[in-house]
Amino acid sequence: MRQAPKRKGSRGNQSNSQIPVTIEARPHDEPMQLNVSRLSEGERERRRQHQLCYYCGEAGHRSLGCTHKSKAVPRVNIKHFSLLNNKSFTLPITLRTDTLSCELTAMIDSGAALNLINKDIVTKYNIPIQPCTPPIKIKAIDDALIGEGITHQTKTLTFNVGLLHQESIALYIVDSPKLEIILGHPWLSIHDPDISWHHGELTHWSSFCFNHCFPTKPQPCLTTSIESPDTLKTVNIPAYYSNLSEVFSKTKATQLPPHRRWDCTIDLLPNAMPPKGNVYPLS
Repeated sequence: MRQAPKRKGSRGNQSNSQIPVTIEARPHDEPMQLNVSRLSEGERERRRQHQLCYYCGEAGHRSLGCTHKSKAVPRVNIKHFSLLNNKSFTLPITLRTDTLSCELTAMIDSGAALNLINKDIVTKYNIPIQPCTPPIKIKAIDDALIGEGITHQTKTLTFNVGLLHQESIALYIVDSPKLEIILGHPWLSIHDPDISWHHGELTHWSSFCFNHCFPTKPQPCLTTSIESPDTLKTVNIPAYYSNLSEVFSKTKATQLPPHRRWDCTIDLLPNAMPPKGNVYPLS
């Protein structure tokens, strides 16, 4: 009907009469393909009587399971999910015992029911362990059992997250070669940190951590002290440096030099605010 020419009336309006056009199916096209004519009533009746497929005309199957139909494209983009496999939230930690101190990486996993450690890490650093009685069974997301379960756990260890956060914890030993330590739901429920999943950062610790995981005594702060010129002994200057004696004067080092005519002038703008800058990170 779209290909048929349309007649116009005397006033230029479109008339209701249209030229009928018959579209015949090409022999090499599929009978039910789009833009091709549908089955005639006689052909449909013949296929119904002989129990033939309404789509291809062959026997032995129905139109619903016809193999000649083009398979639909899946709506789930598998490539999109493959990009998410490597995305995880990790924290650098320092694991300590009586005889060792090692830097490791812990992954935060809210779906893990236990706090876990890789078996190879335990063997490498000779971390003390103890048996689990009875063994703990591990189930996958479909409730299928994985391996023989967990049979051992570490003894109580101490590890630091950052510079100040310190805690004692026992980790269950699993065979997970891709991950060193997994901090699961029990760790999250106890410490309850604020995590920015968008930026991948731990933004704030909970009140429990400030009361139990941070040191109560003030930490010593190392600063640079200025030597007092009154308590210092006289510096022995070699004779060939006698003309530079002012350079070695401790008293003059505590004072600013006098203004001279070649000093550079720094003109400050009146009522101006200094520009905002980032603080330099210092260890």
